[in-house]
Amino acid sequence: MITVAVIGNPNVGKSLIFNNLTGGRAHVGNWPGKTVEKK
Repeated sequence: MITVAVIGNPNVGKSLIFNNLTGGRAHVGNWPGKTVEKK
């Protein structure tokens, strides 16, 4: 299993990259620290 981490400043598009690479969908909000994975 490959483990990948996406790190960076708040509100720079990490969730967009995550969603595009995985075909998944992360919940996002317009404030720092909001992204949560849907399990």
